[in-house]
Amino acid sequence: ADVRGARADGDHLEAAARGPEARYAVWRRAADAFLARGFVAEASALFERALRYAPDSVEAVAGLARSLRAAGQDRRAQTLGDMGAQRRLGDRPKGVIGVERS
Repeated sequence: ADVRGARADGDHLEAAARGPEARYAVWRRAADAFLARGFVAEASALFERALRYAPDSVEAVAGLARSLRAAGQDRRAQTLGDMGAQRRLGDRPKGVIGVERS
């Protein structure tokens, strides 16, 4: 698989997308595809990119948590999983999700 080529395709799709919802969808679908194929580091970066456009997305938070768990970053994955559970229950924190770089 050509990861760089697929990422470049995502960049082109993002540029063509209109509005944050469409750009979010580009990166979330790409992240899901990368994760399904075992590219966990790239998937994590793409879920983070999707979250820039939709910081309250439970699906993107959950995807990021799955990719982090697959990469062996269990503590960070658990923290994000807890955040996602709070959001599903309607206890939405204010502001943007803080996603640390490792």
